[in-house]
Amino acid sequence: MFRFGVTPTEVVGTQRAEGLRVVPTGEPDCAKVIDASLILTAIVYHADPVSGVPYDAARGVVTNNAGRVVDDTGTVVPVCTSPAAHSRRSTCDEFPLSAAY
Repeated sequence: MFRFGVTPTEVVGTQRAEGLRVVPTGEPDCAKVIDASLILTAIVYHADPVSGVPYDAARGVVTNNAGRVVDDTGTVVPVCTSPAAHSRRSTCDEFPLSAAY
């Protein structure tokens, strides 16, 4: 899961990871725990192009506006189009921010 617009503040669990506490950007009193048994840190400075995903070769990044994938005209590219996939997004409604799965 990728969650944009939040800052991780704590790995939750005893003896093993059970979740990740995050705080939405600008809302320090709205911490939530995302259930997780595996937590990976990734910092990418140069992304490789992915077929079908808008890509800015000069910068080495997926073309985006504030973290939202956009096409060459600046229009937001949908994460998915299937109704089943959109129903999974209801778990993101607890935070007023963009998220992609």
